[in-house]
Amino acid sequence: VIASVTLPVVWTSRLRPVAVAFFAAILMHLLLDSIGGGIMWLAPFNTELVELVTVPPTQSHWVLSFVLHWTFLFEVLIWILAAYLYLKGSKRGATG
Repeated sequence: VIASVTLPVVWTSRLRPVAVAFFAAILMHLLLDSIGGGIMWLAPFNTELVELVTVPPTQSHWVLSFVLHWTFLFEVLIWILAAYLYLKGSKRGATG
């Protein structure tokens, strides 16, 4: 809701790339949390957590259960892609 109000206001300004990146990051965070965590997508109308995969408590600490679950691979792949794009952009900026 906030993005639908903010983006039209800043669309023609120099803040557009920042606002788009900000709201895209929020959306990606929510989508990734929907895979192995849980998001209340219909809050405040419905407080049911939506998750695609339930991560069972297989380790002594809940963080280990998430890190050792196969869904954590999505998080790692995003970090690798982000690092690749950053390094690729840094090299282009240094030579161009």
